[in-house]
Amino acid sequence: MSYTYNSMMSSFVKKGYFNEAWGVLNEMREKVCPTDIATYNVIIQGFGKMGCADLTSSVLDKLIKQGGYLDVVMYNTLINALGKASRIDEVNKFF
Repeated sequence: MSYTYNSMMSSFVKKGYFNEAWGVLNEMREKVCPTDIATYNVIIQGFGKMGCADLTSSVLDKLIKQGGYLDVVMYNTLINALGKASRIDEVNKFF
């Protein structure tokens, strides 16, 4: 089921409909559908595309609180999103 939700979020993010993608994330929590690293990767990609790299901290906090981890794809996504926002100190931290 998380695959379906992740696919929906990815489609919304690609079209720039971040509010809708965020709504899908909230629906996942309400329906007790487990979020995974792919879920958070889609959200962080959306932040990067929309120039909202400052919100990545809250997303990462949620991921860590759920016992999640950062994989290679997530590190690359974070570095890309933060680099586009000229947040070099944070880029260096994740690098």
